[in-house]
Amino acid sequence: MLPYYDGFEIAERVREVSPQMPILMLTARASVKDKVKGLEHGADDYMTKPFHLEELLLRVKGMLRRKNWYSNSSLLNPVYSFGNNEINFATLMCNTATKEFHLTQREAMLLKYLIENKGKIVSRKELLEKVWHLSPEIETRTVDIFISRLRKIFRT
Repeated sequence: MLPYYDGFEIAERVREVSPQMPILMLTARASVKDKVKGLEHGADDYMTKPFHLEELLLRVKGMLRRKNWYSNSSLLNPVYSFGNNEINFATLMCNTATKEFHLTQREAMLLKYLIENKGKIVSRKELLEKVWHLSPEIETRTVDIFISRLRKIFRT
């Protein structure tokens, strides 16, 4: 509960200025609705209080590792087009038939992984391991939330 602005507004402002900046929301808001809202407003990860320091440090390490992987990967094929859509992985800008917007770094990483594995079946477990760098045994709806959001974006 920040003064002046909430974390959702801050995430949006950071995304406007620095779309590739990793954002981890650390909050007391634990409802699924708040988690979804946080991810929709630009967070790459979302942790609720109370938390374990070891988990926080591992998530930060993972975010930095993913940022490095993503930066190197986006240099090889910075622009990808399909249908009326175009994704610039270097700037995280996305153009659809009806709108232009920034992807979050995590959304871009997920799309990049799916594009690199085009034509293959990619499981939730594989996405947790390869994109989120989490154990596939973890119970989480994160992958579902991100896939649902991307489906809404590219529905047209």
